[in-house]
Amino acid sequence: MKASMKTTILQIGSTITSRLLAGLLQGAMLVLVARATSPHDFGLLSMAVGVGMFAQTALDLGIVTFLLVERASDRGSRLLSGALVWNGRTSLLLVGVASLAIISISTLTGAATLVLLPLAIWIGAERNAEAWLAIVYADGDWIETAANLVIRRAISLVLLIALLGLNIQPLLAFSIAWGSASLIGAVVARVRIARLVDPGDSLSFSQLLSHTAPYWATTAAMNSNTLDSLVVGAVAGAQQSGLFSIASRLTNALRIIPTSVARAILPLAARRRASGESSGPLYLLIALTIGSMTFIYILLMLGAPYFVPRLLGENFRQAIVPLQIVLAGLPLASGVSILNAVLQGEGNKGVVSRIAVVCAVLYLVALVPGSIAFGANGASAVLSLSYAIQLAALASSFLWFRRNSRSVVTERRDSLEVLGRDTVGAKQS
Repeated sequence: MKASMKTTILQIGSTITSRLLAGLLQGAMLVLVARATSPHDFGLLSMAVGVGMFAQTALDLGIVTFLLVERASDRGSRLLSGALVWNGRTSLLLVGVASLAIISISTLTGAATLVLLPLAIWIGAERNAEAWLAIVYADGDWIETAANLVIRRAISLVLLIALLGLNIQPLLAFSIAWGSASLIGAVVARVRIARLVDPGDSLSFSQLLSHTAPYWATTAAMNSNTLDSLVVGAVAGAQQSGLFSIASRLTNALRIIPTSVARAILPLAARRRASGESSGPLYLLIALTIGSMTFIYILLMLGAPYFVPRLLGENFRQAIVPLQIVLAGLPLASGVSILNAVLQGEGNKGVVSRIAVVCAVLYLVALVPGSIAFGANGASAVLSLSYAIQLAALASSFLWFRRNSRSVVTERRDSLEVLGRDTVGAKQS
C-alpha cells in the first residue's frame, strides 16, 4: 500500500503541475489571438472552443473513466481493447459531426466559421488521446500522461507563433495549431501505449454502454453546470448572470487540486478493491486534501472584499457576495469530486450516476426561483446548496457500503471459523 500511496502522491503532483502548465500555455495562445484579432472574432473563437469542450465531455460515453477503473482493477482485462476501439470510432464520428456543423453554420448564416474547421480535428483527437493515456495513468505512469498534455500545448503555441509570423488569419492559425498538436498527441499516445493493451473481445455498442453508461451519466450530469449561467440570464437578466458567472467560473481554477486528487484516487481505489488492501492511508489523503483546501477557500472568502475590486474594477464590487457564497461551497465540491472517485473505484458507479443526475436536475430547476428572488446571490446560494446535498447523498452511500462490506467480511470470517471447528471435530472423531 505504501508503494501505491507514493505513486498516487506523485500522480497528484504531476497532474496539478501539468494542468497548470497547460493552462498557462493555452492562456498565452489566447492572449496572442486576442491581440491579433477583433473582439467579435475572439468571441466567435471562445464560443467554438467552449462548445467543443462541452461536446468532448458530453459525448465521452464514460469510456475514459471506465478505462481507468477497469485497467486499475485488472491489467489484463479483455474489455479494454474493445472500449478503445469504440473510442476511436466515436472520436472519428465526433470529428465528422463537428466538421459538418461548422460547414453548415457557415453556409446557412454566412458567418466566417470555415476558418475554425481544423478545430474539429482537435475535438476528436484530444478525446482519443485521453482514452489511451488513461491506460498508463491507471498503471501509475504519471510521466507519460503529464508530458503528453504539456507537449501538446507547447506544440500548439509554437505553431501558432509561426503561423501568425506568416500572416495567417489569426482564427485559422489558432485552429490549425490546436488541431495539429492534438492529432500529434493522439498518434504518439496510440503508438506508445497500444503495445501495453492485450488483445481482447470485441464489444457491441450495447455491451459497451452496459459497462460505461453509469460513468457517462455522471460525467454529463457534472458537466451540466455549464448551463447555469444561461438559466440565470434567462430569468434574472444579463447583469445578474454576469455577476454569477464571475463567481462560478473564476473559481474553476481553484478546483484543480481536488479534481487532480480525485483523478489519482480513482485507480488507487479500484486497485484497493481488487487486492483487498487497507483503505486507511487513502482516507488520510482525502482528509488532508479537503482540510487544506478548506483553509485556502476560507482565506480567499475573507479576502474577497479586498481583491475583487482591485482585480476586476469597482464596477464588479457587486460580485463580492456571490463569490464568497461560492467559495463557502467549494470545500463541499471538493468532497463531491473525491467521493465520486472513491465510490466509482470501489465499484459503486450506479449509485454515483443516479445521485449526479438527480442533483444536476434539482440544481438547474432550483436556479429559477433562486435567481428570480435574489439574483446572483440566490444563484450562488443554490450552487453551494447543491454541493451540500450531493455530498450528503454520496457520504450516506459511502457509509452504507462500508457498513455492508464489513458485515459481509464478518459473516465470511464467522463461517470460516465454524467450518474450521467442524473440520477439526470430524478429524478428532
